[in-house]
Amino acid sequence: MLFRISLDKRETERAAGELERAAAIDGDSARLWFARGRWAEVKDDLAGASEAYARCLALQPSAPEPLARRAEVLFKLGRVDDSIAAYKGSLAADPDQPALYLTLGSITLNVKDDPVNALSIFEAFLQRYPDRPEAGQVREIVFELSASRP
Repeated sequence: MLFRISLDKRETERAAGELERAAAIDGDSARLWFARGRWAEVKDDLAGASEAYARCLALQPSAPEPLARRAEVLFKLGRVDDSIAAYKGSLAADPDQPALYLTLGSITLNVKDDPVNALSIFEAFLQRYPDRPEAGQVREIVFELSASRP
């Protein structure tokens, strides 16, 4: 989709035109709602982005990328519990997203102050990605969290 290329290059006028053309062709597809969400994010319209991703997910409920994007937007909106649920949904749809484990673990530990659940998230990361560059730091976090358990 040319919209995505234009958006990635921050060619906002071109991206807007591509989005309008796509809407004229297919006004209610999951891809279009996802693109609308991305466009809303670029314009710092977080509520609009959340709504667009929700419409996308109504059409394609287990799509990992819209779930992850919506999770990030919900977090920025201060809807932490909804954000956590969306991150978990994205990982359930596609568990091969190492950055999401780290984000979810960090939110669970630092925002929700829930070391028990954070520990299980970080352990799941290490099970799947023991050789990732971040694994050393995650092992340290797991060690500290395990040592502080009663």
